[in-house]
Amino acid sequence: MAVNTQTGSIFAAAAGDSCAYCWDVEKNEIRMVLKGHSDYLHCIVARNSHNQVITGSEDGTARIWDCRTGVTAVAGYGALVDIVSQFGSHLCTFQC
Repeated sequence: MAVNTQTGSIFAAAAGDSCAYCWDVEKNEIRMVLKGHSDYLHCIVARNSHNQVITGSEDGTARIWDCRTGVTAVAGYGALVDIVSQFGSHLCTFQC
């Protein structure tokens, strides 16, 4: 699960159906379904300053999603992604 700490009203969760879901907590409704991975998700993290979430998947990709449009801003990697972490302006992916 990833939380937007700037507003606290939106959070996202990775699911076993290869999608990530963004919820509007205040309205208690799904705001966006992020579709594009071809296998289940291992991790998700919020990139708060950019209205983005980052997902890592069994399909060997990490994706940066625009939460406002549901579009993948960046996709890549090439191996199983177990953990995604953001360190400043850098995105780190790890395989366990």
